[in-house]
Amino acid sequence: MRVRLGSQRSLINSFRQISGFDLVRIQALVLCFELTYGINNIISKFETLMKIHTLTCNNCSKLFETTDKRRKYCSRSCAAIVNNSHHPKNPRRGKCKDCEKSIFSKRVRCIDCHKLWKGNQDFEDKTLDEMKNLGKIPSNVYGAIRWRARKIAKKLGWKSCCKCSYDKHIEIAHKKAICDFEGNTLVSIINAESNLMPLCPNCHWEYDNLLV
Repeated sequence: MRVRLGSQRSLINSFRQISGFDLVRIQALVLCFELTYGINNIISKFETLMKIHTLTCNNCSKLFETTDKRRKYCSRSCAAIVNNSHHPKNPRRGKCKDCEKSIFSKRVRCIDCHKLWKGNQDFEDKTLDEMKNLGKIPSNVYGAIRWRARKIAKKLGWKSCCKCSYDKHIEIAHKKAICDFEGNTLVSIINAESNLMPLCPNCHWEYDNLLV
């Protein structure tokens, strides 16, 4: 049975004082409780739902207050950390080629072994054909040679353009282009100090287009 209008107003005011909710939300709660439990049990059910519980987070062990005693975590972040550890989206199904550590299937080596492998790589004793036979396309091979040339320039202390002395940003140019060397040429010859020179972007473009 629906209660009288005066009784509803008194209940709404009492609920408002207990919870601090807005008027529209309180009215909806009163109607729902009235239809579900009857007028005599509305106050007791509402107070039970609004009871504050102090719980401990299962992830960070932090104390937090909540009205829902079924909660296990203080925040969505803690819940995501635990749930993602139990059900990872990208499980590590592969093994490192060197140490057999569990890694993602797309990788060949773990991060530590990759750094060690990359540090031991020395392109100076390889020819252009040998580098192309490693499974790289020509653009990647040329990029590796240019990367090695920049390391050489850094060791030599080149910090400014040799044409205009611009020192904000420089590039390392090959006097003889990489593509002009034969396949049996060693990378150490291509990246010889006599074949390298520091240029700013403008001078480098002019040099490649035979304007200087």
